[in-house]
Amino acid sequence: MLEIHDLNVNFGARAVLEGVELHLQQPGMCALLGPNGAGKTTLLRSIMGLVPYRGTLKAPENRAYVPQISQFQWSYPMTCIDVVKTGAIRGMWRRNKVQHQGEEALELVQMGHLRDRGIAALSGGQRQRLLLARALVEQPALLLLDEPFNGVDVPSQLLIQEVIARLRNTLVLISTHDIPSALDTAHTMVLLNQRVIAQGSVQQLRDPALWERGFGLSAQSSMVRAYIRQIEEAA
Repeated sequence: MLEIHDLNVNFGARAVLEGVELHLQQPGMCALLGPNGAGKTTLLRSIMGLVPYRGTLKAPENRAYVPQISQFQWSYPMTCIDVVKTGAIRGMWRRNKVQHQGEEALELVQMGHLRDRGIAALSGGQRQRLLLARALVEQPALLLLDEPFNGVDVPSQLLIQEVIARLRNTLVLISTHDIPSALDTAHTMVLLNQRVIAQGSVQQLRDPALWERGFGLSAQSSMVRAYIRQIEEAA
């Protein structure tokens, strides 16, 4: 479903991603983990074709991207249903169908009752759920989410996790700093720090040295030891 070989991204003279190798073939949730500045957002934007890159990248044509809520212009005079319908690119000329798809997507994230509310009045959790609904309108084969839990209340976070868990035929690649939650919910983990440090199941990432390389922390640090302990308890 997603094949990346020797992907490189530079912003001016600065190398952001170097020689990225990533191969994901099955639907399910894959957590993209790494420190600030590791290139997680850049990788997601590269997959969407939003930044230039060198290398080979093969991804499903039907893919969708949920950016960080801070990257969206919430001052636009639009309603929730207006925003969701913008995700129906392939159906832009089928008004009745797009309207129905948009309303279904809002119901999926429990925002059907807010269809006509202006987006400027939404809370952080509602905004994130709205962006997820927009991405789900076309039922993508590949769904990319960039830090979807930042600035989001716990009920919205749990709802988003439930919605993602029900996407049986979708590969979900989610960038997150919520590592304990990722260890509990992801079927695959990717440690990224300019390049892919490791990729595998949670159990395959139990070596402290991988986390040391991925986050630049001592293998004896309390954070790394806590992650390894959580992995071992789940075994």
